[in-house]
Amino acid sequence: MSEFHTPHRDPWYSMIKECQDAVDRHTQMYLETYDVFHLNQADLIRLYMCRLKEWITKNESEMNDACGDS
Repeated sequence: MSEFHTPHRDPWYSMIKECQDAVDRHTQMYLETYDVFHLNQADLIRLYMCRLKEWITKNESEMNDACGDS
């Protein structure tokens, strides 16, 4: 199993993909309308994804430490 596909990460892939699609959509809408709402929403989703990825990595590290993996 590659480092990008782990049992801890796999359940989150589809949601992260949906979030990336939402960021793309809000960015597209901003470029079409110049409505700052869409920039703000894209930023919120990016922040959420960063926090989620940090949480996944942290928990993965703790699981590996508990199992004696490096």
